[in-house]
Amino acid sequence: SDDLKAGVRLATGPLDDPRSTNQTFDDTFEKKNFNLDQAYLEYAPTVSLLDRLAVTGGLMDNPFWTVGSMLWDYDLSFAGIAAQLEDAVGPVALFTNTGVFPIDSDRFGGRTPTLWSIQSGASVKPLEGSDLEVLDQLTLTAAFAYHDYLNTAKQALVNTASGNTASVEDFNELNPTVQLATALGGIPVEL
Repeated sequence: SDDLKAGVRLATGPLDDPRSTNQTFDDTFEKKNFNLDQAYLEYAPTVSLLDRLAVTGGLMDNPFWTVGSMLWDYDLSFAGIAAQLEDAVGPVALFTNTGVFPIDSDRFGGRTPTLWSIQSGASVKPLEGSDLEVLDQLTLTAAFAYHDYLNTAKQALVNTASGNTASVEDFNELNPTVQLATALGGIPVEL
């Protein structure tokens, strides 16, 4: 079907590091790891009200818009379900990305550590059509994400002389991102 896509990706690298597909050659002719890096289904039906609607489930690429690896490493694959919406309103492209990703199943006796995320943003090319490449390619993109890590830590040390512990059940992160991008002589430039 034109609306359904299946993806599988294999990669090298150690099984115990989800952020690396690098394989070293310092282990005296031992066999190298070759792992399932991604396996997913993406359903993207044509919807008249939106430019793009996609729902993806499985082990997938990062579903969030990002400008670097400060928050998410480029090699990290997300496991779970994600949805992406995109639509243009005049010269502004609006987008929303969301997803639910189990982090470690049944780690704390039935309370699965899970990441719940939503990101919304907009992108605009204010001078598109200009004769100057630097102005024609000028793009301003801004997004705001909320990441809610549920049941990620059973206990955390409290700074006391007795070494008592306190329950920590939730961790929340707000992530604003802004990017100004263009091209100079065909070379991308970003801030």
